[in-house]
Amino acid sequence: MSSVHGHEYQIPEFQRELVWKPEQIRQLLVSLVQGHFAGTLLMLKFNPMTPPFAHRLIYGVPSSSGPSHLTTAYSVLDGQQRISSVYYAFRHPSVSLPKGKKPYRFFLKLGELLDEDFDEAVAAEPEGSPEFRTLVDEWIRGEALPFGPVDPSFLPEGASPPYLKTLYDLLSASSGAFLQAYLMGTESPYLQEQGKLSDFLSPLLDYAFVAIVISFSSIFTPSDVIRVIAPLFVNVNSKGTRLTLFDLAVAHLFPVLHGHVNLRDLWNDLPTTHPGLETFIEGEWIDPDDLLRIMALITGGSVKKNALLEHLHRVASDLTTGKTVTSPAGHTFTSFRNLWDEAASCLEKACNRVINDYGALKPQWIPYTSMLVPLAALIHVEKISRDPNARKKVDCWYWHSVFYERYEKSVDTTAMADFHQVTGWILGTSDKPSWISGAVPPGLDLKSEQDRKSTIFKAVLNLIALAGAKNLLNGGSPGTNLQLDHMFPKDSAKPWSRHKWINSVLNFTLLESSVNKAKKSKDPDVFYSSNMVLEHRASGRSVRNTFRSHLIGPGAEKAFSKASSTSPSAVSEFEKFIEEREKDVLTAIQDQLSPCVEPTTYPD
Repeated sequence: MSSVHGHEYQIPEFQRELVWKPEQIRQLLVSLVQGHFAGTLLMLKFNPMTPPFAHRLIYGVPSSSGPSHLTTAYSVLDGQQRISSVYYAFRHPSVSLPKGKKPYRFFLKLGELLDEDFDEAVAAEPEGSPEFRTLVDEWIRGEALPFGPVDPSFLPEGASPPYLKTLYDLLSASSGAFLQAYLMGTESPYLQEQGKLSDFLSPLLDYAFVAIVISFSSIFTPSDVIRVIAPLFVNVNSKGTRLTLFDLAVAHLFPVLHGHVNLRDLWNDLPTTHPGLETFIEGEWIDPDDLLRIMALITGGSVKKNALLEHLHRVASDLTTGKTVTSPAGHTFTSFRNLWDEAASCLEKACNRVINDYGALKPQWIPYTSMLVPLAALIHVEKISRDPNARKKVDCWYWHSVFYERYEKSVDTTAMADFHQVTGWILGTSDKPSWISGAVPPGLDLKSEQDRKSTIFKAVLNLIALAGAKNLLNGGSPGTNLQLDHMFPKDSAKPWSRHKWINSVLNFTLLESSVNKAKKSKDPDVFYSSNMVLEHRASGRSVRNTFRSHLIGPGAEKAFSKASSTSPSAVSEFEKFIEEREKDVLTAIQDQLSPCVEPTTYPD
């Protein structure tokens, strides 16, 4: 811990930040308390005065804590998450964990430790929470030890008595004397079991990580070291799921991009350079892997991991040595930054298109976020192409892929095949893909679509949004924050509430909150006559047109207007509404697909 705090251990710039969550850190501590093997660390020994590449400090280590002159340092090639987690737990820095709001604090409960209930013995709670305060009380009573320092403001007197020790204190000095001082000072109920406690604490306090240290002689230049270390880092971290494709790419491309661009900086700057992506990044609807896949597609490569890494390495090598790279659409890239910006720009356009042109008013209503990658790549082709129908061909691909649910599996394979086929169609080098039929999928049963996360459910919502989804009360423009709601209320007192179609997408539409409040659990006939008809009459708008903007035609409207929970025909009117609306929605689906029947004729 002192070596980490003194900057002796550092993280190479191509490594990601700490990503472990509190529970993962807690589980590591549970293992260490039991003395379990926690894996091997891989280090590169280097002279910090002449580092082979840039480094940063372990997460939470203050920049001011290092010595004025350090003669030897170690680059952590494998083991960053473990080292960072142990440091965070034992030093309790004032920063929160990544993506967290408050710092987490870790405690060891002595009673559970003595009972050998190791999982319960290690606790992790956000600072200031009621659970954290309970653990602080247990510390004061001699029942729990914090791993690291505790802010004195959380103590009753606002100051820490000298006998209140932490596990870090026990690491830093004679653990036996410090433990005794703590147990005696707090009048701990475990004072008589000090010897046993010492034995149980020994595996944790005496734990030594196994480390493999490599070094290079002075005849190796920094470039030589980079060429050796980056592939080694990739190979060591290729197993399991600890690193993302982007993490591997950062290291794999580091030897050729070093001195030109920094991939992590490019990604971190994306909300500023391409603000249309900010919401998608914050909501984790897109990730840096998506940018890499788009870059691979628009330079003629594969999106499958190993092939993608090798392809982008070749591309980066060319673009950093004065060569150019040409996309399948004929666009020439002259620099890696130029390629990155094009991929980001196309992704931004793709996100904008699915929201504004394809009706996914919220990112969570996008049928397949995985389609954003091939869509962005096709937008690149669309931009470069001279085909006036390029956009309409991309639309055909999109809606057919959605309603035929083509991205349910084998996403990478499908994305590559689609990109090449549709690109050929746009450029005129191949015919329209055979699966773009212009027809509604055979056997499509919308009545059974009840999962709000399913592709078809979301796609129907998108079509409702595209139809206009006008204010159901008065026919006015829809609001900016539409919500899902049942047309026939789900109130358990209604005779249709237990019908198998009650949660069908056909019984849903997009409503403003004000409409929801007015509608509540009213019977359809009451809402229709007492609210809709009167307010539409006052506004001079057509009820029929408003219903059409929700993909509800005359037949379904008639069933809705007559449906009363007190009527013997209540359930049959509900069924009539669902059946009629299914016809309306299928017509809307057909309207999206049918323009694609002929490869060269499209409506304006």
